[in-house]
Amino acid sequence: MSNTYSIDSIDRCPQQGRLPYHFSSWAHFASHLDSLGLFRMKPGLERVHAGIERLGLSRGQGRRIHIVGTNGKGSTAAFLESIARAHGHSTGLFTSPHFITPRERIRITGQLLSEEHWIDLANAVYAACPDVDFSYFELLTLMGMLAFERARVDVIIMETGLGGTWDATSAFSYDLTLMAPIGLDHEALLGHDLETIAADKAGAITGGNVLCGRQEESVLKIIKARADAQCATFYRGNPGVPLGDDQPFIIDNDHKLIMSPEHLGLKGLFQQDNALLALQGWSIFVGARGWPFLPLKCKEGLARVKHPGRMQLLPGTPTFLLDGAHNKMGLAALEAALHAMHFVPDYMIFSCMGDKNILQCLEQVQRLCPAGPILVPQIRNNDRAVNANQLAALLGQRAQPCNDMQAALDLVAGQDSKILICGSLYLLGEFFRIKPEELALG
Repeated sequence: MSNTYSIDSIDRCPQQGRLPYHFSSWAHFASHLDSLGLFRMKPGLERVHAGIERLGLSRGQGRRIHIVGTNGKGSTAAFLESIARAHGHSTGLFTSPHFITPRERIRITGQLLSEEHWIDLANAVYAACPDVDFSYFELLTLMGMLAFERARVDVIIMETGLGGTWDATSAFSYDLTLMAPIGLDHEALLGHDLETIAADKAGAITGGNVLCGRQEESVLKIIKARADAQCATFYRGNPGVPLGDDQPFIIDNDHKLIMSPEHLGLKGLFQQDNALLALQGWSIFVGARGWPFLPLKCKEGLARVKHPGRMQLLPGTPTFLLDGAHNKMGLAALEAALHAMHFVPDYMIFSCMGDKNILQCLEQVQRLCPAGPILVPQIRNNDRAVNANQLAALLGQRAQPCNDMQAALDLVAGQDSKILICGSLYLLGEFFRIKPEELALG
């Protein structure tokens, strides 16, 4: 599979006169997905708009929540979906990327759809749009929304893939947009400064209600200005209210919830902010719909949430701790979380994508494992992955390149040690391919 990361500047419009695709098996469909290129991007939302119209999907608001940001949007989506299910609502959850199979990206009430269901959805999209040359992400976005509308789920939660303005998920309108923390990432595509990136992310706002989580003040102003321009109702989250044993978890003037950080289903200090954003977002969402807000059900949802690869602790010999931190903001949050947990790794397994500005993060990465070896496996079958030898050289004498994840795991096998695996989610995907039993989905 060629995972060329590029923007196709020619293919802006549907292709004419092409017979529709029709898939007879999962292998056939998976081969087609591979041919689209996981990282191939196309400018514009014309193709998604065409798909929405021809499939008869609802373009407007109804029961949809959009999660936008740089760090924490996947965890926020997972918290929110778990809260909704705890209240007894059926849910549709669309996230990215996936670890082992693209089926992880579309879930209905916590369950992956069958391969047969996926084939049916893909055939439906292409039957309606035989002349549209969708990208990988555009196709899956339409398949996800089609699945959710067919199932008539109560709540639809869509996580952006990259950016906001031109993300395929932004072709729809939403009742609620949650803005997770925005930081420097994907600078080559989104812009080289925080304000430019924030403007791109804020472009996802098209109306409804907007709740902004913890942000730099310059970012907050950009998001509020966009919300005002789109006649959206803007709410600023309350990041100053912690999850604590003695302090109430304040949602608004009417709703309070007391819950300790250790009772969250996702560990790490930074997950408290994600949980608060989800919880406050749920309060706004149900308030607008006239649904009840049930504090005990919120507590249940926050406690039972699952989201693989985010501060995921796997006890054993060795003990693994997995996290997807890969940029300055994420690595800082991971460092604080490790300190709070008193988790000092004996080894670290780290790698990232080649388009990350790793030079800005070298000291942060080194501090995560202050004394032990840093193993740098080559991420296979991924053209975006950094060269392991080059990254190891940048990380210094403690760093050792490895042929792949299996080679890194072989070096620590059977040791009574603490192993931190972090960096790209694609690196974690290599771990889960070797140990699929650890990929615990909700």
